[in-house]
Amino acid sequence: MGIFQSTFFQFDEVFTFVNLAAAQAFKRTDDVIDGIEGRTTDFYRSRSVAAEVRTALGFPFFTRDWNDFFPAFFQALKTERVMMFVLLTMIMVVAAFAIVSTLVMMIMEKSGDISILKTMGARDEMIERIFAIEGTLIGLVGTVLGVIAGVSVTGQIAWVQQQIEAVIGIDTLPASVYQFDTLPAELDFGQIAIAVGIAMVLALGATLLPSRQGARLDPVEALRYE
Repeated sequence: MGIFQSTFFQFDEVFTFVNLAAAQAFKRTDDVIDGIEGRTTDFYRSRSVAAEVRTALGFPFFTRDWNDFFPAFFQALKTERVMMFVLLTMIMVVAAFAIVSTLVMMIMEKSGDISILKTMGARDEMIERIFAIEGTLIGLVGTVLGVIAGVSVTGQIAWVQQQIEAVIGIDTLPASVYQFDTLPAELDFGQIAIAVGIAMVLALGATLLPSRQGARLDPVEALRYE
């Protein structure tokens, strides 16, 4: 006989582990049980399995899965995931503005060269295409490097956590609070593809205004002070 403590307050406050006879005596009931707990091999299928069990048993039996015990907690996780995606999108928007400013400065610096090309017969579409390709390459290289860095860090997140804890001397994820001592991470290639798609769309969009500005440059005004 002993006392079980999970060190997780929400569980220790609600759950008690006793044998069946002691529970029946505490509740002053006959030799009956109130419910049976089962586990599925895939916890993401818990709802469908629960529905099948409920259908098989019929009224008055009912089922509850792990989503029903802490609905507010899981809703908060969903909201946090959406907000993190919005934050990531805003970061990519800021990066797109950096591409815009880079191209604008480059056009100002290369205004003389652009004017010479236009006087030699280069059409506006050609000048616009040059800067559009350059901006797209900047966005492509940045996206590839970002994906490689993100996947590398995600795959070694436990090692990164250990190094941080070794430097600062603090347990960043105490098991008594979070119930796990390492940050869980999983590569979702669908989410990666969406992020890459958004990044490339923003990179392409960021090249439109500067490239058109460079294509419409007046060679006379640009060469006046050369």
